[in-house]
Amino acid sequence: MNYNLTLYTAPTVEPLSLSEVKDYLKLPTGSGYNGITTTQSLTPTNRVAGTYTGTAVEVLGYTASLIVNTGTVAGTLTVKVQESDNGSDWTDVTTLTAITSSNDDAVHSYDYTGNKRYIRGYATVATAAADFGINITTATGDTNEDAYITALIIAARKYCENYQNRAYITQTWELSFDDWACCCNGVIELPKGNLQSITSIKYTDSAGTVTTISSGDYVVSTRGMLGRVAPAYGKSWPSFTPYPLDAIVIQYSCGYGATSASVPETIKQAMYLLISHWYENRLPLADKMTVPDELNFTVSALLWQERIVVL
Repeated sequence: MNYNLTLYTAPTVEPLSLSEVKDYLKLPTGSGYNGITTTQSLTPTNRVAGTYTGTAVEVLGYTASLIVNTGTVAGTLTVKVQESDNGSDWTDVTTLTAITSSNDDAVHSYDYTGNKRYIRGYATVATAAADFGINITTATGDTNEDAYITALIIAARKYCENYQNRAYITQTWELSFDDWACCCNGVIELPKGNLQSITSIKYTDSAGTVTTISSGDYVVSTRGMLGRVAPAYGKSWPSFTPYPLDAIVIQYSCGYGATSASVPETIKQAMYLLISHWYENRLPLADKMTVPDELNFTVSALLWQERIVVL
């Protein structure tokens, strides 16, 4: 099928975080006094009796502390520190000393020493209202090369995606072609793998009029490497005189999932190898050395397992 493929919405996160890569590269994270960032897990306000779940904060590779800021606590405020690898499944780390009117003017904090990717605050207000908020501070060491390492992460992800002809983190693409003749028995295969959903199918006639096909007029399959779409039973793709170029446009979302936790570990390992090589070897290869055969073989071997071969 002759088609054009355009990235419509790029992924919002990368398969590897900056902190994960710095940890892999054995870069120092400092003593907790450099590059300090404070993030609100729960915004400060007066809260009635109930439970309150804080926003997750990424802490892997950082020195992190959870701090409870209190005003007047009329009842009892209990705060748990929770940790997670994927931002979805949470485990309690510790429960801070219960806060009441007798100690609501004290500092209540916890220095996190675990190795999970995220932590958050989980608060329970009992009996009467409590005025409080929860902050999480993270600190890094040398940040001079953070921008460079971040660029390497993006470059490694794009290299691996292009090699595998896949999309990793959820992203939106537009597939366009000139007429229905390129379909095989009416079935259209959608590139990039891991189809999640189809946003729309539109066609433009010779007069420039754009028509959106009703979702009830086609069926979608997300099975297998490539997603597929075809007319529903008893239906067919509309007959029309097409616009000269890109007369049919299919917009769809694809990728392993919305977070890095959904990306296979083989892909992450290939990215680590590429990033490490690029970080250590910054001169053009002709000026320094050739790419080690072991690196070429290992990266290819890791990525070949789920590569989509474009015919």
